[in-house]
Formats: sequence, C-alpha cells, structure tokens
Amino acid sequence: MSAGGAHGAKTGAVTVVQRTSSDLPWAELLKRTFGVDVLVCPKCQGPMKLVAILTDPRSVARYLSGIGELTCVPDRSPSRGPPYWKSIVLRRKALGDGDAA
Repeated sequence: MSAGGAHGAKTGAVTVVQRTSSDLPWAELLKRTFGVDVLVCPKCQGPMKLVAILTDPRSVARYLSGIGELTCVPDRSPSRGPPYWKSIVLRRKALGDGDAA
C-alpha cells in the first residue's frame, strides 16, 4: 500500500494505481451520491474555486443573514403516533372488540 492509501500493481514498466473507496475526493463523492458537480458553476458551466472557509459561528451567522438565510435552527416538529393498525387499542376499537378499554 502506498502513501496515498491506493494499491499499486506493476504491469511491465507502468504502475497502475487503483483508488480505494476511502480515497475518493469529496467532490467526486458528492457527484456520485447526489448528482451534483460542485466544481462546475451551475449557471455558466465554468470551473468554480474555493473563495473562503468560514469556521467562526459569528462569521457564519453574519454571512447567512447577509444572503437572507435563517441563522438559527428551526424547532423540531412534534413526533407522530404509531401507524393506525400498529395501535392495539385502535385496532380493537375499529374491529368492534368489547375489551378495547
């Protein structure tokens, strides 16, 4: 195994390098999983480049509010009950069983 985590096989004078699944770049993983090429501009099809990396929460909030996005996490919706026929009480009531109470 070489330094990059890829396996090399010598064929004559040429070394063929095969990537393992853990070696795939993040852009290729996103393209394979979601069908989105993050390195190509969706408007002009030109190459995109990294402009900045935001790590400070205040900077992220300032940026999101500047582009009109929410800066806080929305509340979770309440959980629902079990499916109708999974509830033994509701199933007994629907079937007219007298022991539903």
